[in-house]
Amino acid sequence: MKVQTDAYMSKGHAHTVCEDYALHGTSVFPYFMLADGCSSSPHSEVAAQLLCWSAARQLHCMANEDVAFSTRLANYRDAVLEHAQQAAKAIAYPGPLLATLMVGYVVGGYAHVLVWGDGVITTLDRQGNRVAEIIQFRGNAPHYMAYENRLMQGAEKTVTRLVLNRTQCDQVQQVPAHVPICRCYDVRDYIFIGIMSDGVESVMQRQTHVRMVAKSVLSAFLAFKNFRGEFIQRRCKRVMSEWVQSDHVPMDDLTYAGVSFLPTLAVANPVGAA
Repeated sequence: MKVQTDAYMSKGHAHTVCEDYALHGTSVFPYFMLADGCSSSPHSEVAAQLLCWSAARQLHCMANEDVAFSTRLANYRDAVLEHAQQAAKAIAYPGPLLATLMVGYVVGGYAHVLVWGDGVITTLDRQGNRVAEIIQFRGNAPHYMAYENRLMQGAEKTVTRLVLNRTQCDQVQQVPAHVPICRCYDVRDYIFIGIMSDGVESVMQRQTHVRMVAKSVLSAFLAFKNFRGEFIQRRCKRVMSEWVQSDHVPMDDLTYAGVSFLPTLAVANPVGAA
């Protein structure tokens, strides 16, 4: 099986700098991750970068730690924060480290996705089903990884599952705000697994100020023609160019990262989209 990772970052129309950050690679094992800095926190793009690099540094230890997953998850969160705080001190960044963090990695035939905060998980399976899970907080105020669990105690986040290529009811679930979202996928069943920052929900028509429906936005980002090379970057640039024609812009930063799984000898055009 051929495994490829890729990522794309774009500054939102309402921002002066991109406060998102993404990393991906296949050294040791495939991984992909992104962080979305808090817009109300000064220089949160630095916090996003520090958390991403710290998450990548600590990922190998977490993935191979021989303890229960819940323990690994808690240890990973603490290790990421500790390393990020040390790095922040070394560069005299005053903090705080307020950024969402989404981490994906592939080990032992399974892809894992971990989410602290908000964002979107996207999948394309081998039956052609395109699915998105949208993770949202009331008032667009996510529970950041740097928060202690006692903060926002009793608050909840909403996870909405959309099947983009079928007409069926959305599945909505309420989850305690401080509990990270954890997903596990058998790679034999999937062609693509991705993560997106919440900027995907901010696409607006500049003349009418009407937001684009989330299903339309997400469907466009999952309409891969193939998975060669920088496949996420190509898809995002194509979508962005189409938005220029219709005068749509993402008001918030928009970042997309993911991994594809294809048989080594297969010619990849699984979804037949342009």
